[in-house]
Amino acid sequence: MKSLSWSLIFSLLACVSGTQTAMQTGKMIVPGMGTDEVHVGMLKAEIIELLGEPETMDEQGQMLDYRKQHGLDIFLADGQHAAEIHFSQGFQGRLPSRLKVGSRMQDVFKAYGTPLERMAAAEGAAGSEDRVLYTMPSAHRISYNRLGLAFWFSSQKRVTRIVVFKPLPNRNIRAEPQKVESRQDDQ
Repeated sequence: MKSLSWSLIFSLLACVSGTQTAMQTGKMIVPGMGTDEVHVGMLKAEIIELLGEPETMDEQGQMLDYRKQHGLDIFLADGQHAAEIHFSQGFQGRLPSRLKVGSRMQDVFKAYGTPLERMAAAEGAAGSEDRVLYTMPSAHRISYNRLGLAFWFSSQKRVTRIVVFKPLPNRNIRAEPQKVESRQDDQ
């Protein structure tokens, strides 16, 4: 009986430590929604209550910056509701496709579809047309509007930012992403 109770205690401790490990590895980013805590449509007051005062805020109060502490910033379209959530370096989470900040551009295309068109754009002037890869001098951007998902890439073709927004109706998009196998050089 005594050995049974010790084995039960060790089993419970293993479960608890496994749960802590799962929480430390990050959140799931749901396209078109956000995470279980921060999501599109959330009120500014709710965001501040959850995450605290932003590290910085633009003059119009539309961009809440939590990049240093949480690896994200939040765009408020009307100054009150989250319209876009930007996940960047420091955010410990991933998409259901297993993609995350730092993943390769080719893996994004494999999971969500290759660009239908490629366009050059001035620095910071990328558009948001569906499945158009905008190439700027120091970055690339592509949107998957029907999914409510966009990616920014470095000049080395690595994901630097994942943007989640309310899905926009569009055709010719694969609705279900393909799982991408994690590779050592992605980590």
